[in-house]
Amino acid sequence: MGSNTPTSPVRRNVFLLAFLIGLVIPAAVIIIRENMNTTIRGRKDVEGLTVPFIGELPQVGKRRRMSWSKLLDLPFKKPDKEEEEKKEVLVEPNNRNVINEAFRVIRSNVELMLGAGTDKKVIMMSSMNAGSGKTFVAVNLSACFAIKGK
Repeated sequence: MGSNTPTSPVRRNVFLLAFLIGLVIPAAVIIIRENMNTTIRGRKDVEGLTVPFIGELPQVGKRRRMSWSKLLDLPFKKPDKEEEEKKEVLVEPNNRNVINEAFRVIRSNVELMLGAGTDKKVIMMSSMNAGSGKTFVAVNLSACFAIKGK
């Protein structure tokens, strides 16, 4: 037996429930995305692995992002091969900037790992992701070895 007066929702309870749902769902999505993320973002991500750590490279320049205005400007102009190669080779002799020093550290660590008097001449780089910088590292590391005369 209920009363004959109409019932209405309690506004305070509805707002409190909506506020809690608004906090819980985004927090759960963020936690799930962070736990499912397998990309290497820094040195701490690889310190616990059994793979030897040779070195790390700083980010040089700004990442280019495509804007909608550029996407609408068709056709796309491909850069010349010479322009591409000029952008990729950053290691130069007698240059003491951050990227050159980072590649020198990597070169020294690779030499240390290969051994002093060995004739090993092949280094393989691999990645599952396209655009992760394999060519950039290979070109600049080979330039670093070439500067040293190896």
